[in-house]
Amino acid sequence: MTSFRLSDLCSRVSGSLRGPGDVEIHGLAGLFDAGPGDLTFVASAQFGKALALTKASAVMIPADFPEIALPAIAVAQPDRVFESLVEIFRPRVVLPAVGIDRTANIAPTAEIAPDCAIGANVFVGDGAKLRKGVIVHPGAYIGADSEIGEGTEIHPNVVIGSRVRVGARVILNPGVVLGGEGFGFRPGPRGLEKLEHIGTVVVEDDVEIGAGTTVDRARFGRTRIGRGTKIDNLCQIAHNVQIGAYCVIAAQTGLSGSTVVGNGCMLGGQVGTVPQVRIGDGAKIAARSGISKDTAPKAVVYGFVAGPHLERKREEAAVRQLPALLKRVRELERRLGIDEPGPSGDS
Repeated sequence: MTSFRLSDLCSRVSGSLRGPGDVEIHGLAGLFDAGPGDLTFVASAQFGKALALTKASAVMIPADFPEIALPAIAVAQPDRVFESLVEIFRPRVVLPAVGIDRTANIAPTAEIAPDCAIGANVFVGDGAKLRKGVIVHPGAYIGADSEIGEGTEIHPNVVIGSRVRVGARVILNPGVVLGGEGFGFRPGPRGLEKLEHIGTVVVEDDVEIGAGTTVDRARFGRTRIGRGTKIDNLCQIAHNVQIGAYCVIAAQTGLSGSTVVGNGCMLGGQVGTVPQVRIGDGAKIAARSGISKDTAPKAVVYGFVAGPHLERKREEAAVRQLPALLKRVRELERRLGIDEPGPSGDS
């Protein structure tokens, strides 16, 4: 079990120790989950009453926090500093050994850097290239002619289709699928005819993609995930979607074909888009929003309610007229000398 004296942790984060420094800390925990041996934190003085309920052995507090009985480390930004301690308490992760496991199936024409770590039952196809320091956990599939950049980590059961390009320092969590067939059909004489998708997927450097997320290959050209973007679990990125740099996309979001997301956007959970919509740089889309038209840069938008199509169109048109209508009503009230309603609604 990892254990540190509170005074040692205080020195590590350049904090100010309050109370005894010989308290033994075995782990980190949230305020209400913490128990004996845990260090917790509070971000501001407004959590003072809640702090009285914790069972933690010590707490990290803001520098201006009032005096408390619990042993404490005082720092300028407790939430950020607390996060910096996570690494030293992180449970040990067993990585595949450097080299190629004897059960892996590696095509003769694949190029694998000598310091890569290839786990059990991994498949690497013809012409695939794995650059320096790539880690591939057991059960992953890497298709023909794909390229994996330096320092990328591929977790168990990831599937990377043929001709996919993955940049450096990318993290693909368990069950990610890159380069699956796009969803495209059209009516034909025998029912729905499948549209072939012969493009690819490009994932740029420093991207992280959550467990179970799928990124479809383009029909033509490429589906692209921009540098530094972070995508949560169980998201669907359809064919030809273009996502800019340093975006954050929360769980269960679905981006329809050819959606364009600008740089630095934030999309909450369960956001959905219609095909070919454009979301401007820096836009913020609230959870469960439906995006049916282009969104301006730095816009903050939310909302979506399904209903009968024509009825909802009429309602939306009426709602758009409300500001002008309200302005007209207030002008009429002013002319007639009618007082505006008070806070209770009484005139």
